[in-house]
Amino acid sequence: PRLPWADGRPLPWHVRNFDQSCSGCMACAERCPTGALEGTTDEAARRISFDPLLCTNCTLCQRICPHDSVRPRLARTVAEACAPRGMLMHMAQQPCPQCGEPVALGSDAEALCGICVNEREMDEEWLALLDG
Repeated sequence: PRLPWADGRPLPWHVRNFDQSCSGCMACAERCPTGALEGTTDEAARRISFDPLLCTNCTLCQRICPHDSVRPRLARTVAEACAPRGMLMHMAQQPCPQCGEPVALGSDAEALCGICVNEREMDEEWLALLDG
């Protein structure tokens, strides 16, 4: 109550949320300059957590996201702004069936990594050229 921004004015901190379009690419966490977004990965999953006290609201995470999944917003309460590091994204992953590189599981039953998807598309283009 003694804080100057507690009387109904917006708080000077931002928090982050991810929407459903997140692919688990980890670009935001890998490039966060303060470590507010932190990515971890193991054989089973990819995770991104967020510490609001480390966030300077530089918006790099939002600008670098290839799927426009990062949603910044003003903190609503001091408790929200001072909350401990929390999980924003948890996505299961498995080895790519073609090359073995880890790939996040999406709605695709045969989850290939991006490189293998591109190679498959190029192979199909070449075959189409040869047949045509």
